[in-house]
Amino acid sequence: MNITRSVVRSIYLVAFASVLSWAGQGALAYQETESASPQALGTAPSAADLTTVPEVEKAGESLLDDSLSVCKYQCAPTLARGCGDCGGCRECLIGPACLVGPSGKYWFRADYLLWWTQGPRVVPLVTTSSNPDDDGVIGAETTSVLFGGDRVNGGSRSNFRINFGWWLDCCRTVGVEFDYFTLGEPGTEFSFSSNGSGYPLYARPFYDVNPATTPHESSQLVSKPNELAGTVDGRIDEYFHSAGVNVRLNLCCHQPCCGCGCDDGCYDDCCDVGCNDGCGSELCSTRAAAYCRGARSLLNKLGPACYRVDLIAGYRHYRLNDSLQVNEAIEILNFPPYEPGDSILVSDEFRSRNEFHGGELGLVAQIYHGRWSLELLAKMAMGNNRRVVDIYGESTFIEYGGATTTVEGGLLALDTNIDRYTSNDFVVIPQFGAELGYQLTCRTRAFIGYNFLLWSNVARASEQIDRTINSSYVPLEGDTPTGIERPEFVWQGTDFWAQGMNLGLEYRF
Repeated sequence: MNITRSVVRSIYLVAFASVLSWAGQGALAYQETESASPQALGTAPSAADLTTVPEVEKAGESLLDDSLSVCKYQCAPTLARGCGDCGGCRECLIGPACLVGPSGKYWFRADYLLWWTQGPRVVPLVTTSSNPDDDGVIGAETTSVLFGGDRVNGGSRSNFRINFGWWLDCCRTVGVEFDYFTLGEPGTEFSFSSNGSGYPLYARPFYDVNPATTPHESSQLVSKPNELAGTVDGRIDEYFHSAGVNVRLNLCCHQPCCGCGCDDGCYDDCCDVGCNDGCGSELCSTRAAAYCRGARSLLNKLGPACYRVDLIAGYRHYRLNDSLQVNEAIEILNFPPYEPGDSILVSDEFRSRNEFHGGELGLVAQIYHGRWSLELLAKMAMGNNRRVVDIYGESTFIEYGGATTTVEGGLLALDTNIDRYTSNDFVVIPQFGAELGYQLTCRTRAFIGYNFLLWSNVARASEQIDRTINSSYVPLEGDTPTGIERPEFVWQGTDFWAQGMNLGLEYRF
C-alpha cells in the first residue's frame, strides 16, 4: 500500500511541478499581518504561542480574527473529537493530513454567472432595396442587408452554477465533488413585414448556379410593391450546459502554524512526520517532494499564509445546442404564373447538437491569508464530441379558394441537403479560472471570480448553411431540377468559447 501511494504521489508531483511553480510566482502579494506571537515560517511554535481553538458549541459562527491565518483558527471540533482520537489521523487515505482552509466535512456553493459566449456566424438572410428593380440582390446599388452577415447571440447572459462535495477522510486529503452550470437558452429573433401593397421590398438572398443562367447573385422575393405582400421572420437559439463529478486528491500542503500534540489547540496535522512537509515520511526524500517544497518556498513570500494544491480527476459532460429557423408567408398580388389571392408558405430549419463525454484532469491551488483566499484552477477535459446536424425545409402552396399542397424543400434546405448528419471526434477542452474569496464567518465564504473555457470543432446550426443554390431545385420556382445539386452539406467546424464572471457564496458544515 505504501509503495503504491509513493509511486502515485511521485507521478502527480512531477507532472505538475511547473504549474505549482507558476502558482507560486503568480500569487497575490499580501501584506503580512503582525500577530501576538509571530513565528518564523517552518519553526514549530511552543504551546504558549498557539491560539486556542474554541469549541463548536461556544464558537458558533464567530468571525475570524484578522490577526490570524485561517489555518490557525478553525470553527470545528478539535482534532481529537473530529477523528475519534488524535492517532486516527495517521490513517489518512493519502499522505498526511492537510487541514488548510475553512473546516467542515461537507461544502455547498452557489454562483451567479455573468458570462459571454462566441456566437455563431449567420449568412445574410434578409435584404431590402429602395429601388424595387434591384430585387434585394446583394451587390446591387440600393440593396442592404437587414439581418445576417455577422455573428449573433454574442452578448452577456446570466444564469447559475452549483457545486457540492465532501471529504472522504477527516484529514481532508481525498474528497468527491459534483458541479453543474447552465447558460440558459438565449435567442435572437427577427421579423420583417410589408404592408398590404407589398411595400417595402423584402427578399432572401442567395448565389444562383442554375445551369440555365450564368452563376450570379439572386434572391427570392418575399414582398414587392404591387406584386407580392409578405412577412419573413425567424429565430436563432442557443443552449449550453455542463455537469461533472471529480475525485479530489491533495498533492501538496503548507501549514506554517501547526502543532502536533493532541492538546496543542491547533487544528492541524498530528502525524508522526511533523508539520508539514506536504508528504508522508516515506516520500520526503523523493524528487516529487522536492518540487513540493520548492513551490512552498515560493509561497512563503506571502508571510503567514497557508496553501494546498489538489489534483482533480473525473468525468465531464458538455452540451451545446443551437438552431436556426426562417419562415416566409407570401400573398400573391400580381405575380404570374400564380393567381391573385394565392398564398405560399416557406420554411427552412437547421439544428445542431454537440455532446461531449470524457475524462477530466486538473489542478486546484488554494491560498489562505487571514480572512482572504485565492483559488487558481487549470483543468482539461478529454473525450468524444458527438456532432449531430438536422436540416429540414418545406413549402406549402395554398390556392385561392382551392387546394393546399405541401412539398419538401424551402430555399436554403432543399432535397440536395435535407437529412441528418452525425460525426464523432476526439477533442480537448481546457478551462482556467481564478477566484478571490473572503471569509464572512467560520462556515460562510463569499467569492468573486473569472472563468474561461474553449471547445474546438463544434457544429453551429447557422454555419452549416450553403447559400450557393441551384434555383431549379427550389419548389417556388416551379422548374424541373437539372444540373449541379446545390445546396450541399459539408461539415463546418468552429471554436466555441465561454468566459465571464461568477459571484457567490460557499457554506461548509
